[in-house]
Amino acid sequence: MYKPSHGDNIINTQFDQFAAPLKEINELSVKNFETVADLNLKAAEENVKIGIEQVKNAAGVSDAESWKNYLASQAEVTQGLNDRMVENAKTVVELGNAYAAEMQRIFKDSFAVK
Repeated sequence: MYKPSHGDNIINTQFDQFAAPLKEINELSVKNFETVADLNLKAAEENVKIGIEQVKNAAGVSDAESWKNYLASQAEVTQGLNDRMVENAKTVVELGNAYAAEMQRIFKDSFAVK
């Protein structure tokens, strides 16, 4: 039966030291990907709902007055979409900055002279 030697323990320790930051990077990357994917899914769902609502509103146009009201409402819809797009862009930038900062910390901790 094989008995681990002192050399095996050293190799395992070295491997653990090598693998730990890779595991941390992988977990961070997966978390970041999930967050961005969730943000994209929510944005897509909102856009689909807005699109369907706009088709319904357009289908309800029956005369000049309703056409005028429909066109006036488009400015509000466009502004709302623009505002959400700006907020989503800010969120993505914040996520990217946090991801970069955390990656820098991992690398700094991993390669620090001890």
